[in-house]
Amino acid sequence: MARDLQDAIKWNIFLQLLTHIPALSEPGHFTSIDLAKNNAKVLENFVEKVVFAKHREDAMDKLREYDTGGILISFDELKKNPELRKKLAKEFVRAHYNLLTLEAKRRMEEAVDRALAAAEKIAGMKTPYFDEFGKRKFRPVFESPEDIYKIPELVEFLKVVEEVVPKKVIGEPLSRPPSELKKKAKPAELESEEEIDGDYFENGESLKSEATRLLGIVQSLKLLNAGDEELKRIEDGLWGRIEETKNLELAGLYAKVIAHLRGKDLEGAEEFLAFVVDEYR
Repeated sequence: MARDLQDAIKWNIFLQLLTHIPALSEPGHFTSIDLAKNNAKVLENFVEKVVFAKHREDAMDKLREYDTGGILISFDELKKNPELRKKLAKEFVRAHYNLLTLEAKRRMEEAVDRALAAAEKIAGMKTPYFDEFGKRKFRPVFESPEDIYKIPELVEFLKVVEEVVPKKVIGEPLSRPPSELKKKAKPAELESEEEIDGDYFENGESLKSEATRLLGIVQSLKLLNAGDEELKRIEDGLWGRIEETKNLELAGLYAKVIAHLRGKDLEGAEEFLAFVVDEYR
């Protein structure tokens, strides 16, 4: 556990960002639970002290290992201490070793530094409020997933990610918004005729490319703890694409993601899209 709510928010965002690297290195070969277990191994090395027991009677007797908890070192201490940052990078590589590329292992210290800066920036943008039941919540930081590209610190982190994960997995650059990538000129041969039977569909995109794009959006929604409005906006956009496309595979891809969004199952959507990306390698 973290020292306080603000520290917990920073740690949570930081780990979510950093976990994008193993998640995008071997999509479909693990579950979100596997990643969480690996991260737990990392955090074990940064517990400041044991502070509680599961049951009061256990505190009076010998504590069992799984009944204890502890407080993590503060986020600020991690950010300011280069030795701690280096240690975290080392432990992260150790925990996720089989899921990381050689380049990711080599540049993990850089990734940690960029993720720390981005996490601190995003955490500072979260605004608390109380709902009708008096429960404290936080308003979404962004109106849409593309708004994440307005944060320089986050863009710098994404640049590192796209350089250390397999190019065949991410397809398009992660550090540039999808709307900007759409403006790129298409090859002349694709403008002149539509190739539907091969790897490209009527909109000039491959199924893998579209699944990769959607995977990035879903992961952004998870990162931002997206609310109902954001999910509905993405769903409406996918319905529009279903109406426009003449390809049944693309329509099926969009429909499956919509089903997950309606169930607020972002992890399910992420696993499905990662599977599609992996299948079309």
